[in-house]
Amino acid sequence: VSGRPAPVITWSKQGVDLVSRAIIDTTDSYTLLIVDKVNRYDAGKYIIEAE
Repeated sequence: VSGRPAPVITWSKQGVDLVSRAIIDTTDSYTLLIVDKVNRYDAGKYIIEAE
């Protein structure tokens, strides 16, 4: 993900703090969300925003 100025990438899911629940890796060319040890509560709509 790139731009000038560099965009701020935010992942969200129905009010869940994904920073404490997942691994988020963002570089100049991609962003990656990894949820380890998923369970049924991890189902749902994930949203990524670039500002």
